[in-house]
Amino acid sequence: MGKRIAKKREAKGLDQSELGRLLDITPQAVQQWESGQTSPRGKNLERLVEVLDCTKSYLFGEENDLRPLNRAR
Repeated sequence: MGKRIAKKREAKGLDQSELGRLLDITPQAVQQWESGQTSPRGKNLERLVEVLDCTKSYLFGEENDLRPLNRAR
């Protein structure tokens, strides 16, 4: 999951601090997700898929991301 979060974050042109601000969490929490130490859950997971414009299934590795990148979000 961490590599997929990082890939989508980078595709959106965000660094870990910016993503953290958008989700109202610390950059360290984003780093922990991306390194695989922890995983987003609950409202953080819901908000993450909104911000990254992907599905939970994509983040969990259950599907490929076929959505076009929408930078307007």
